[in-house]
Amino acid sequence: QGRSHFLSLIACAWPSHDPQLMSGGQKSLWEVIGGKDKGGIVVRQGQDVTSPLLERLSTGALIEERALVGDRLHYSLLRGAGPAEGWVSLKLASGKELVVRANSQAVPPPAANGTPGLTTGSPQLLPICRADPVEGRKIRILALHAVPANSNVMKFQVAPLRQLLGKEAEWIIPDAPTPWSPVPGSTNPTEQERTEGEKLIAKGKPFVQWLPSSSAGRSEASAAACAEHLAEVLRAAAPVDAVV
Repeated sequence: QGRSHFLSLIACAWPSHDPQLMSGGQKSLWEVIGGKDKGGIVVRQGQDVTSPLLERLSTGALIEERALVGDRLHYSLLRGAGPAEGWVSLKLASGKELVVRANSQAVPPPAANGTPGLTTGSPQLLPICRADPVEGRKIRILALHAVPANSNVMKFQVAPLRQLLGKEAEWIIPDAPTPWSPVPGSTNPTEQERTEGEKLIAKGKPFVQWLPSSSAGRSEASAAACAEHLAEVLRAAAPVDAVV
């Protein structure tokens, strides 16, 4: 029972912090639920069902409605793999649904100072969450290690959770992009030499970090490189259902 409850919880996606969802105003969002056994659903360049085919749109993708004509939806891709925009059908001729509305909540508009979603007396952003578990595929979990560490350390740390979820979950555990080395004499725990136990868990893999541990070593360039690294991880791993 505990595992079922946990699976139901982490099956909820929280895409509210996606920059494309923070542009203000109400968004009409849809989620792709069809095409599980075909690598996604069919996307065409135009509204007509005979218009040129594009790549498939991945199951689990989150899309924004640009136009809805009958059962044909013109979308922009917010999360997932597939064409950045195109036309898809809401359902098959048999009546089987391919996309469903993802939420009935409005994303809060920008506050007076222009900061997205920061309105006085209200939550920063409303969560968009499906209560029902992910079906037709494994739950995909992105696990980001602490600093300094690496993917082997993270695998060790989440081992009990991986055992709990078993074959029902697929784990993506990337390494941070920035090299790390201890700083002699530093009192900052993240800059001190790792213990022998930590080194044993790391299995010889170098310790890395997301950004330089010292503020003096941080820059806009290092932050941009880290952000791009994470973006590439997310693009390759999409769809992701939970982050730990």
